[in-house]
Amino acid sequence: MGLSHASSNGPDWTDVLATAGALEALHECAVFVTLTHESGNAAASGLVTVEAEKYSEEIGGLPKSISICEVWPQITSRGVPELAYRLLIELDAQCMAEWWDQTSFTE
Repeated sequence: MGLSHASSNGPDWTDVLATAGALEALHECAVFVTLTHESGNAAASGLVTVEAEKYSEEIGGLPKSISICEVWPQITSRGVPELAYRLLIELDAQCMAEWWDQTSFTE
């Protein structure tokens, strides 16, 4: 019997990986998704961190890396993949604000 994957009607790990790859291409950076067990807590909880690190060494005084993290479980995200996906979307917005909005146009 083959393995099958039913639609979850929400982001899954395939969506997380595809989004991370798209962010790497768009922002010319490496994207990391890290899951860490929350120390001191016996329950199944942890920290989900997403980080973008620029490939270029010279970025004109701008931050070389940007990261966001949140504790899971939480009310707004059903599962870890959903939280990781949401954080990647937020990371994209922060990268746009930090790395792309810095261009000034002169006449």
